[in-house]
Amino acid sequence: MPKKPKLTPEEKKALKAQKAAERKRLAELKRRQLRHDYLSREIQYGELTVKRHEKKWKEMLVKISLPRMRADLQFAWHNFERIIDSKDFTISLLMDEIKAAEEQYMMNLRCHSENIDSLIIRFRDRLIELKQDSEAQIEAMRASAEDEIEEIKETAAESDEYLKTMLFGLEMAKKEQEKRVRGDYLSKIDEETTKYSDIIQNLRAGLERTFTKLWDDIKNFLKNYTTQTEERRKAYIMLSQQDTNLQKICSQQQIKLQDMQESIKKLKQQYASLQETEEQKIADLIQERQYFADAFWTLRTRLVADRALDASNLQILTVESNEATAFLKQIKKKGERLLELAAVCRKLETQEEKILPFPLRSSDGIKVAHSDIKIDEYKNTSNLYLFWDRVAQADAVRHSINEEREFLRRENKILKMKIHSYCQCLECPIEETRSNKPNTPGKNINVVDGYQFQRSHNKH
Repeated sequence: MPKKPKLTPEEKKALKAQKAAERKRLAELKRRQLRHDYLSREIQYGELTVKRHEKKWKEMLVKISLPRMRADLQFAWHNFERIIDSKDFTISLLMDEIKAAEEQYMMNLRCHSENIDSLIIRFRDRLIELKQDSEAQIEAMRASAEDEIEEIKETAAESDEYLKTMLFGLEMAKKEQEKRVRGDYLSKIDEETTKYSDIIQNLRAGLERTFTKLWDDIKNFLKNYTTQTEERRKAYIMLSQQDTNLQKICSQQQIKLQDMQESIKKLKQQYASLQETEEQKIADLIQERQYFADAFWTLRTRLVADRALDASNLQILTVESNEATAFLKQIKKKGERLLELAAVCRKLETQEEKILPFPLRSSDGIKVAHSDIKIDEYKNTSNLYLFWDRVAQADAVRHSINEEREFLRRENKILKMKIHSYCQCLECPIEETRSNKPNTPGKNINVVDGYQFQRSHNKH
């Protein structure tokens, strides 16, 4: 017996795991088989119980429904018998009515046949009477027609005789009329022949005169024709000579035209060559013109904006000036009132107030009465208070005017700097304004106008 190979621990573990998995698989299969058998038995038992319960349910339903069905059948049977009895009764009534109707129909038929027979007899009698009347009327009409025929024949014979007599009279009148008309016609013919002979003589004389006149005209025409043909022959000879001269001139002009065409071809070639060389120059000039046009429109837009700004500033300045003038007018009115009050107060001043117009203050700021001051001490300077007051006012006004002048100088300097920078921007417009400028077709300017516009701005 061969020895079993030794297994490593890992192989042993794997073998054990494989055996355990196999046992587990077999146990699972057995469990599933048992479960399947159990379920199949349950299904069979369920089917048997369902069949048994269905059978019991049917038996119970039959037991419950049989009495009710029996009662319903009995009720239906009784109703059916009652309906059949009622139908038999109605059928018997209808049969009786049919019999009565048949008897009535037979009676009506008998009466109708009797009435028809009587009507036929009456109709036959009426036809016989009408036939007799019609035969009598026909005989009467035949007799009257024969009488009328006889009368018509008699009237026709009389009318024939009358017509014959009338025709004879008309023939006689016709012959007399023909004789009278023939005589009148012959007399008229004689008159017309005499008249026409006179007319023919007059026409012959007129035709002879016209013929002689026409012959003279023909002679004159032939004479004139010969003279005109001679003159035309001379003119033709002259024109033929002129034609030969013109042909010579045309040949010379043809040669000149050929030379001119060759010169035109040469000039076209020169023009094409010049066009190729000058296209770049023209493009540069167009770009330069467009540049100056853009610069012009940039300057124009800026000037329009500045003009609007100046207008707004001018409006503000006018408003402020109006307010200042109104304020100064108010101050003037106040000054006038003060002067008026000063004049009134001047009249009311005392002698001491006239000498010392302003109150005196001590070094401590305390007001000193004029009565406390000695007249001798104040006698030398009594006339200088008003002077120094006016000097102080003049100094204050001078200082304020100097400050205003310095402020105006600074403002003027700032304005000059801004104007200088603005003029520099006008001389060199930036590219952004060109890109932001709206397209204004139909408003381009030429280069000369652009230069003149720039020079005028540089002067300013």
